[in-house]
This record gives sequence, C-alpha cells and structure tokens, in this order.
Amino acid sequence: MVRMITPSGTNRYRGSAWWANRDSALSANSFFNNKSGVPKPELKRNQPGVRLGGPINKDKIFFFAYYEGFRQR
Repeated sequence: MVRMITPSGTNRYRGSAWWANRDSALSANSFFNNKSGVPKPELKRNQPGVRLGGPINKDKIFFFAYYEGFRQR
C-alpha cells in the first residue's frame, strides 16, 4: 500500500510511534462457533507504526517519513 500525504512543515522535530496488538487470548468466540462447539480460531496480529517530520533547511525544506507494518500469524 502506498499513501501520498502532504503535511505542512515545521521548524521543530515531531513524531509519534504506536503499536496495536490483537490476540485471540483476549477475544470472545462467535455465537455460531459456541453453538456448534467449535473452538475460537487462533489470531496474533501486530501493527507497529512510526512517523517523523522536521526541518532540513530552516523555513525552506522539510521532510516527513511514515511507516506502518502489519504482521499476522
């Protein structure tokens, strides 16, 4: 997936990082699986991400970098 974004520049470095985790150990089984006696399916999903922006040349040139990963077992 490719995303095109054009955030405005700033003379300060800014960024953030995140990590979303979804695990079958913390989720419930569906109604139909419970009724049929089927165990819940195994799910391990991780979505890490980071973004960073800042100046290259003050008031003129800025950079912005963004990464988002997706891993599912």
